Amino acid sequence: MKTMGLTLAALAVALALPISEFCVASRRLAPPLAHHSATTDDTLQTMIRLACLILAAGLAGTAAAAPADIEGRWLSGDGDGLVEIRLAGDGLTGVVLGSPDDDPDRPDTDIHNPDPALRERPLKGLPIFEGFRYEGNGLWSGGTIYDPNSGNSYRATIQVLDRNTLKLRGYIGIPLFGRTETWRRDTD
Repeated sequence: MKTMGLTLAALAVALALPISEFCVASRRLAPPLAHHSATTDDTLQTMIRLACLILAAGLAGTAAAAPADIEGRWLSGDGDGLVEIRLAGDGLTGVVLGSPDDDPDRPDTDIHNPDPALRERPLKGLPIFEGFRYEGNGLWSGGTIYDPNSGNSYRATIQVLDRNTLKLRGYIGIPLFGRTETWRRDTD
């Protein structure tokens, strides 16, 4: 029971201290007790160190995500589209720049659009993001994404996984019914 109390105390300290300070403080939370064996103390110290590592790993991924991390040129999941993403007010814009490979057979207009009046508009410069708002921790939600390859628009979320990777989830209705793509930052 004492071990559980000390472990809970260690977690409480972890929530209030930066990781580096927690790791130092964790050594002081479980001083050897006269009626405990060295094995029990070693086990407790191991558990505290493990909790420290888990907390550090969990916080490391979220610390770097900031709204501006999404800005730049991105390759779509299939590598076929190049999209420029920029912050715009409290939202963002995504505009088609073209394709990394200039296939002469590739259409240069929005031929799959369900509205016949829009099928002649050029793909280059076509805005494909609308209504996204930053939720924190690299997550953008509440928006829609237009897929010029199908002519469909989908509700979507965008998650910045790291400086060079986005996870886009397009869906109809609820996120359960959708598809996820991984976009990579264009380095050319």
